[in-house]
Amino acid sequence: THPLTHPFTNPFAHPAKIAMLSAIGLPFTSIMKIFNSQLFLATLILTIGTWVLRGFGLLTFLPGLVIWLGIFATISVAIVASLQNSQRW
Repeated sequence: THPLTHPFTNPFAHPAKIAMLSAIGLPFTSIMKIFNSQLFLATLILTIGTWVLRGFGLLTFLPGLVIWLGIFATISVAIVASLQNSQRW
C-alpha cells in the first residue's frame, strides 16, 4: 500500500472510501486530488465558521491568532490542492 493511503499517515484516507474509489477505476493520484479538495473545503468551512461565530460574540474567548492560523492554513491547503490538480499524471 502507498503510505498516503494509510489512515495514520493521511487521516482523510478512509480505507472504505479508497476501496470504493479504486473499485470504480480511479487512479491513486485522482483519489489524492479528491482528498486534497475535501481538506481545503474542511479548513475553509472551519475558518469561516470560527470567524462568524467570533464575530457574533459566541467565541470571544478565542484570540485573533486562531483566526489568522485558520486563514493561513486555508491558503496553504489551497496552494497544495491547486498544485496537485495541475499535475497531469
